[in-house]
Amino acid sequence: MEFAYQGLKIPDPLEIGKGLPEETQRAQYTLAYDLRPSAEGGNGNGKEYKCHHKVVCNWVCTECRTSVSNFKHFLDSGECQVYFKILEWREMSLPEVACIYTSYTPKDSLELREYIMALLSLSLNPAKDLLSTQNLSDNFAEYLKNRDRLWIQQTNKIKQKVLKFDSMFESGNIDQVAFINANHYLLTVKADVNTWGTTKWLYFSVSNTTAGSSVKFEVINFTKGNKLYRAGMRMWVYSKTLAEKKRVYWHKGGEEIEYKVNQHQRRSITVKSEETCFYTLSFKYTFDHDNDEVYFAYSCPYTYSKMCKLIADTEARLEKASESRATLDSGNKCITLRGISYQRECYARTICGVPVYVVTVTSNAKRRVIPLEKRKCIVVTARVHAGETTGSFTFEGFWQFIFSNKELAKLVLGLYVIKVFPCLNPDGVIIGNSRTGAEGADLNRVWQNPNPRLHPVIFSTLKIMELAKREREIEAFCDLHTHSDKANSFIYGCPLPVLQTLAMWSKTHLLPKMIAKLSSRFSYKDCLFSIHPSKVLL
Repeated sequence: MEFAYQGLKIPDPLEIGKGLPEETQRAQYTLAYDLRPSAEGGNGNGKEYKCHHKVVCNWVCTECRTSVSNFKHFLDSGECQVYFKILEWREMSLPEVACIYTSYTPKDSLELREYIMALLSLSLNPAKDLLSTQNLSDNFAEYLKNRDRLWIQQTNKIKQKVLKFDSMFESGNIDQVAFINANHYLLTVKADVNTWGTTKWLYFSVSNTTAGSSVKFEVINFTKGNKLYRAGMRMWVYSKTLAEKKRVYWHKGGEEIEYKVNQHQRRSITVKSEETCFYTLSFKYTFDHDNDEVYFAYSCPYTYSKMCKLIADTEARLEKASESRATLDSGNKCITLRGISYQRECYARTICGVPVYVVTVTSNAKRRVIPLEKRKCIVVTARVHAGETTGSFTFEGFWQFIFSNKELAKLVLGLYVIKVFPCLNPDGVIIGNSRTGAEGADLNRVWQNPNPRLHPVIFSTLKIMELAKREREIEAFCDLHTHSDKANSFIYGCPLPVLQTLAMWSKTHLLPKMIAKLSSRFSYKDCLFSIHPSKVLL
């Protein structure tokens, strides 16, 4: 069975993966079982089905024509969306008697889309009153109304000064918090949406602080070992008071940091009889100011809105010096100035409606190094894994370089057409996922066979690269990541069977060797040129 949308034939997700082991199907397409219409009474051939609004266009279901209007936002076009129910995976619950914070849990993709747009609105306008927004879902409106009730009730029972926790901001992630005593709190983090327990990213705030108090935080449900914490990696910390008074922003902090296996058992997804344990991250922090608001994160956060601001600031600077410019529509822009030709295109939207951009830039200088038609292409992508913020900082460094006035940057633009994809997983970044997108898939494992309904960004990215390849040779593809167990900078290159020729294999090994010669921060010994079969989903 196929669905047709804008002339594109789309395979039914329910047909994908048939014949594979159940665990593989469940891990690869957790949504397939939720996309099927549910039976609502009837018998025999007279069954009646309730429409689940699987495809929504301009806030109207394309199948039953029912209005599904929901938290409209200037970034949300209402274009074709996929409906699915949210798989809630909270394997560990903290004791209610001590619980002082619980996060918001959307029930379906419409509420998730609403939540994502709400987080973006708060990033752009922190003073915004979300409750004043029309068409809020009942679930989200109820959460907003009672957001502080649990903390107030427990504070009255405890009759001590209790820290106030929050993660309802862009990229924020904690699930629950339990009060042990005034100097000790237990936390759990949210699993990636629609996954069976991926937890690594951590980002939350505390307020109602006391100067000089030392507090121990224990996060007790991480699912993966982390050698870097054991090697001395510290938390990232941001204090509002410190930023206002001394202009000290994100910095390393925390003492007595430990990362170890705990006694809490978790079920294995792949082997039903096997049980493993969670990991605990614990650290202490001494607050310097009364009534401060302090943020803690696994690594220095880099949000989707920060990426948008980077693009907007660059475009504003280019437009000041431009010879001509044109805003083609709400998602596209062309700018031409002396030496640079710039084009931004909104080429896709995530399944939750967030726009995804590609920027194409090259030189248009009169004294050209190579004619435009003979230039090769370089493709750079980032943030396919939501929690790998270092990839975005590396991308920003590259971005600032190509738009600098350095002679080397001018030479690079004269030699190549550069296509950059700043953020391949906006949904995951905004809601604070560690790895996956809103559909629960590891988007870096679907490149060989992306589903256009479940993985529209990867599907569209491949289409753009296919079109670029028809015009010019793609010299290099660079996907920027972060490694949770390795220090240094390094490259994971393609193996010989992928590259097909010895010449390409030699180039792939030569590039990291050259970089290692130029920078002491780059480690050739940490480079890898093979792909484990488990890394590829066919």
